[in-house]
Amino acid sequence: MMRLQTSTSLIAFIFTAACGSGGTERSRIQGSNFGGGAISGENNVAPESGEASVGGHLFTLKEAQDLSPLVMDYKESSTKAQVATQDATQNARRDFIGETLDAMMALEPHRPGRDFTITVTADPTPNASALNQSVVVNRGIIDFASNLSLAMVLCHEVAHSTRNHSSRAEAQMNDYENKNKTKSDTLDSTLSKLVAANYDKTKKIFSHKKEDYIKVKPVWDDFWNGFVAFQKRFESEADVVGGRICANSGFTADEVEEGFTSLFEKFGGGTVAKSIDDKEYPDIELADIGELLHKIYASDSHPTDAERAEQMERIKPAFKQGATKTIAERWKKSFPGKSGLTLLPYHLTSGQVRIHHQSPLDSVMIRRTQSRIGE
Repeated sequence: MMRLQTSTSLIAFIFTAACGSGGTERSRIQGSNFGGGAISGENNVAPESGEASVGGHLFTLKEAQDLSPLVMDYKESSTKAQVATQDATQNARRDFIGETLDAMMALEPHRPGRDFTITVTADPTPNASALNQSVVVNRGIIDFASNLSLAMVLCHEVAHSTRNHSSRAEAQMNDYENKNKTKSDTLDSTLSKLVAANYDKTKKIFSHKKEDYIKVKPVWDDFWNGFVAFQKRFESEADVVGGRICANSGFTADEVEEGFTSLFEKFGGGTVAKSIDDKEYPDIELADIGELLHKIYASDSHPTDAERAEQMERIKPAFKQGATKTIAERWKKSFPGKSGLTLLPYHLTSGQVRIHHQSPLDSVMIRRTQSRIGE
């Protein structure tokens, strides 16, 4: 059953505003594993004969239909995450979300289920996340998303947990690093020199210089670009599994596709637009440098919005509506503060905010970088 709490950890997959974390708390992203190719312990299926091939990080219909199990036996990662504080004004919504996820996990196709801890924060950033069995939902995503899209966001987060993405990411990172030790050592040495030269520990200021970016970026990409290929497939899997969990819970295939694609169209995603010009970052602790570097040197680590929308259309037949429709109906009609607003329009128009999707693999990447520069 759902466990309630006044504080919990984040973060795996995040909808985070391009301008920053959007809250008073500094977000330390922490998380999980996946791969674009075969991964030990997975049911990776090949496209059926005659089915058109798609990008290695995307799913064919056959793969989406055959992916199993939707809910793995739980394996916790060693990653520890930032504490998030429950907004007391959001207790009713927290309870409603928890009851809904409990009901979803009790369905036969979702066994052995999960024992989720739910936190709804006051953060206005359109943001939701999952790490192990902890789910954090910002007030911002509740206010800005339709009931339908909010359900898909949560199912995507649930999928990160049910497929053990956090623990699998850690294993994948270790394997990748062992196979690329020369590149790893070169990157570590480069970043250590960069931080030593540009971080003032006394004033807690990191001075970013464009000339450094030009020198460091090729070294960064040489190591990380091979790893982020896993990440794109990783996010695709969360869309596929999340969609099937929602469908099993009574949402129609049309609703699943609409809920996801509305997010892609309204919020956007992919790499955050950023300036690489000289800039000082004040009030930066050494423990935050890793995350900052991943924002500055961001790799193209996610499927594009167009790819995700096209995938949802292609695999739509995999979203077979379950026999029990009461979970979906209750969600659409009774969500606290949004009663009856099944397709509530977004309060933001396209272009007003841009969302960067940070996944469990992002978190593992950040943690790895931080462990090197913090030594």
